[in-house]
Amino acid sequence: MDQALNDMDASLDRLRKKTDDTDVSKAVDDLGTAVEHVRASADSGDRAPDLSPVSDAASELTQVCTS
Repeated sequence: MDQALNDMDASLDRLRKKTDDTDVSKAVDDLGTAVEHVRASADSGDRAPDLSPVSDAASELTQVCTS
């Protein structure tokens, strides 16, 4: 799980650097926050952290990018 979260962080960092759109920036920040919450849950021993906030934030980013 750590590698997947690290990969997501790296991808989000690249998106942050490439956009100047405020809606995209907010969606990327929200997704980054969701990833950090999953990381914190996993680090505290949760073997099955709630991924729904990540899914919701990723859907929002998709929606912002395709509208």
